[in-house]
Amino acid sequence: MKYMLWYTAVPGRKYALQEWLVAEFAEAALQLVQGLTSVRVNTAVPEPVGLELYGNSETNGAVSSDAIVEVTLNGERAAAQLLMFNESAGKSLIQSCHVYEVEEDEVFSSLDSAGGVPSQGLKLMRGLFFLSDLPDSAIRRSWKHHQDLAVKVHTGLVRYACIWVHRSLTPGAPPIQGVSVLHFPSIEDMRENYFDSARGRSEIIHDIGHFISGGTSRMFAKEFVYRRDNAVSEAAWSLWPMP
Repeated sequence: MKYMLWYTAVPGRKYALQEWLVAEFAEAALQLVQGLTSVRVNTAVPEPVGLELYGNSETNGAVSSDAIVEVTLNGERAAAQLLMFNESAGKSLIQSCHVYEVEEDEVFSSLDSAGGVPSQGLKLMRGLFFLSDLPDSAIRRSWKHHQDLAVKVHTGLVRYACIWVHRSLTPGAPPIQGVSVLHFPSIEDMRENYFDSARGRSEIIHDIGHFISGGTSRMFAKEFVYRRDNAVSEAAWSLWPMP
């Protein structure tokens, strides 16, 4: 089972929350929660200067996050343990934490990072809202078709994943139905190779209009990966300079 935890920090404590998630939460959770096999911590960073993606053709959503944590668990008991630990240990830093049970389709990846060391480059993550008049089967078909186009047009990608949201576990959570995950090896690759051409950009914009109605604010993020079968670096946080 896979879950995503979307965090908003207590005002003024964004970087303290991010530091706690990277330097303490992931390692402690792997030690304390039986059935927790992997943790991926994504910490929000400022949008790169000079990056122009969709312009006025797509509205950026009002919902934003300071960090997104992805976890893989064996069983609902492990999920309950993790959420209890998260709530008790991070209560002085967390303003809100929305939890989603998800299903991930990793289209492709050339990354292999673990031990808390930040993966090379920059991620772009966005929660998606789908057209309300489409059944799930039609949305899945449209998103599957979009994957082929995305891999062709987003030439700088080193990892691409589409995440389907099954349900929310927290009251009042934004009704996110899917999450797109695009990982680039550098800011330059994201800036210069997000689209292969103006034509590719137009094709992407046209295609997502067939099944996506909007989304959350895009989150640009650094990624830290932890697995139970790898040692976690206590110095992981020092490898990423905070802005």
